[in-house]
Amino acid sequence: METGDKRRLEANRLVTSAPLLIMKGDYSSALDSFTSALRIGEEIHSVELQASCFCGLANVLVGMNRQGEAIPMARKAIELAKGKPTPEMTNLRCRSHSFLAMSLAKLGKTSAALEEAAEAEKLCAYMHSPKEEMAHCAALAEIYDVTGDGEKREKWLRKTIEMAKATRNVLVESSETFMLGKLLFENGVKGKPNREVEDLFRRSIAMLLELPHEAAAAQARVFLGHYYKSIGKRRLARKHLDTALRAFRRVKPDACGVLEEELAEINSGSGRSYWKGIFESVASVARLMGWW
Repeated sequence: METGDKRRLEANRLVTSAPLLIMKGDYSSALDSFTSALRIGEEIHSVELQASCFCGLANVLVGMNRQGEAIPMARKAIELAKGKPTPEMTNLRCRSHSFLAMSLAKLGKTSAALEEAAEAEKLCAYMHSPKEEMAHCAALAEIYDVTGDGEKREKWLRKTIEMAKATRNVLVESSETFMLGKLLFENGVKGKPNREVEDLFRRSIAMLLELPHEAAAAQARVFLGHYYKSIGKRRLARKHLDTALRAFRRVKPDACGVLEEELAEINSGSGRSYWKGIFESVASVARLMGWW
């Protein structure tokens, strides 16, 4: 085997291993893998490999909250990928625009972030598989969450759920179904019943329990309980908050305090205002669970 081929295989191994490291939360090792693979890409003059590594580095740096460093990586990936209009490079460009948009949004540069998100939206139409399209739809939904565009976030959450169903990805479908319910609940009319919100929370709970993902299902129950509390169905609110509390006692004991207090208030019939109760309870549990 030629030296160049050996080096390319080594680079491919590094690039393939990096996403698994990201999933484990080992961003430092993923950063090292992409950096090493990039050096090989430069050494063997592979534009495709270099573009892939720059895109990967942008992904890792976004995850590490190093937005200023992620931006030039994403821009370089876009620049290299433009010169190779293949399906793979179009996919990579779309991802890079998404990472760039996310970094800009987190830095408060909303206008520039929306421009990059619009580019990602255009490229998303050229995806050649539901799995790729699902990933890009999910990224766009997250970007519009950061920029505060609820209407577009709802659009891309719904599209992600559609793609997740097509690819039978229950994990993504359950999480995005929960997120859509949460968005519609928070943006809805206070105290007004919303059957769709109720159905979304119930569906996400059922899917999460089947995975099984007890902690995430308990988080969804917290929101379902608050939905029932908001429309005056205190018995149902008590039922779901109590179920969530039992789950948290098993898997996340430090998330129990605020829920215990709220259940005591529901049982006693006393009442802080709806919005004060929901924001204190949900924010506390969500931070502890890492959902926000």
